[in-house]
Amino acid sequence: MKKYLFIFVAWTCVFVSCGKKTTTENEKVGISQDLVAEESAIVEKVSSTEPVEEVISNEPIPQDVEQFISLYKELLSFKDKSDFKSLGFGKGSKYQKWLNKADKLAETADISHFLKYNIVPGDLTSLAYVYVSTQGKENEASRVIRANIDEAITQINKSR
Repeated sequence: MKKYLFIFVAWTCVFVSCGKKTTTENEKVGISQDLVAEESAIVEKVSSTEPVEEVISNEPIPQDVEQFISLYKELLSFKDKSDFKSLGFGKGSKYQKWLNKADKLAETADISHFLKYNIVPGDLTSLAYVYVSTQGKENEASRVIRANIDEAITQINKSR
């Protein structure tokens, strides 16, 4: 962080000094001294800032997040089955029950439990509908959604 801040301040100094067309030598020294003072103040402030953890450790996992993970694993277990490929969530499909649970979770879950992991409960149904449209095959949309969910689950498991 300090390295990037220093680079930003250094480039700012270059652009500021290049932008002035007519300055005397005394003005240049004054500007440089002002910029060095500003840079020192910024570096001091950044170095005094304490690092922030991404996810709070040893935090109990909320029930709605646990249910999300369970439904996700269940989706992955049936997405390749022939009856899912042929019926999806349509009439007569035994997977309608799963979809109802996922929809209910999306409606009732506390969104704040999910946002800290960069997911939302609706990601489940989005992924499910992608699988319906591709008959269980992976595509770019499913890979992106799964990558986000898998990263969230990794963070959740680290916080246990």
